[in-house]
Amino acid sequence: MSRNTQTNELLGYPPDARLLILNADDFGMCHSVNEATIHAIKERLVTSCTLMMPCPWSLHGIRLLKENPDIPFGVHLAAVSEHPHYRWGPVTSPKKVPSLVDEAGYFCDGDHIGEFLQQVNLAELKTKFKAQTEIMLSSGLKPTHLDSHYDIHNRRDDIFDIANQSCP
Repeated sequence: MSRNTQTNELLGYPPDARLLILNADDFGMCHSVNEATIHAIKERLVTSCTLMMPCPWSLHGIRLLKENPDIPFGVHLAAVSEHPHYRWGPVTSPKKVPSLVDEAGYFCDGDHIGEFLQQVNLAELKTKFKAQTEIMLSSGLKPTHLDSHYDIHNRRDDIFDIANQSCP
């Protein structure tokens, strides 16, 4: 069964349905992204958003989602911090997930995703993904879906499986 077929069936559509979902990801990255995302959803430019829990403005994103309970949103699983001067790391202790962080405790940058994918410890990645979804759930919010920053979950089948296991 293809991933598209799985997605369609999970969403309640026939396997051969063609779907268009306009999702604003990176919600929680910074204040301007949060404000632009909410504006785009209210103006019907996008249909949903995904919140990155490790990012500095995720708490603001949680507040905005609570104030707008009709917004479909998901968890944007983050294992990459691509900006060289604006970085983030795991929501758990970096010591629990050493294969996911550099010597400073941050996620790998966008230039090193290939290396990251070769050396990542899958148990640590599962721990990190679960922690991100659990924080979202503990806030009282109920996400409708998940995806991943830099599409990490679609780069290896075993990572795709781990992401699916992290689904709320």
